[in-house]
Amino acid sequence: MRPVRRSTLHRALILGGVTGLRAALGPALVSASRRSRNRELMALASLGEMVVDKLPLVPSRSSLPLLIPRALAGYWVGRQVSEQDRVPDPNLPLLSATAAVGAALLAPTIRSALGTAFRVPDPVLGAIEDALAVSLGSRAARLSPEELQDLMVDSIASLRQSLPSTDTPALRR
Repeated sequence: MRPVRRSTLHRALILGGVTGLRAALGPALVSASRRSRNRELMALASLGEMVVDKLPLVPSRSSLPLLIPRALAGYWVGRQVSEQDRVPDPNLPLLSATAAVGAALLAPTIRSALGTAFRVPDPVLGAIEDALAVSLGSRAARLSPEELQDLMVDSIASLRQSLPSTDTPALRR
């Protein structure tokens, strides 16, 4: 077995941590970097999660039911990075899953402390967290800002095409 390269380990840990912050973001970024067929759908899921995260009724990501999908997504992200970099180390997905769980457990504490110390509303802190996750994650996934922008534009255009037209008889009065 070949040793894990430092850059591969860093990418897996960062994308795992990003997945702990936003469960759909790490997989969306990896899908985009691999040019997979479902990259637009994954990007839309990630955008949806970022919107839903700001709602007050959303449970904490540090609760056990929400940690499990983050751990699984973190594992998947680590496995994809391992395959992409041709480093078949079985520990890499486990480390990525651990980073996802760690970030999911730590982030609410940091967010609460910052909100209390600086009196910043939680949705604003959530938006800052989104920006940080997208910035770190896109770099780790090796996506340029232009590629990220194109992905968002294409994803939204794809969503618009899949929605029913307002010209349909059922919607006219």
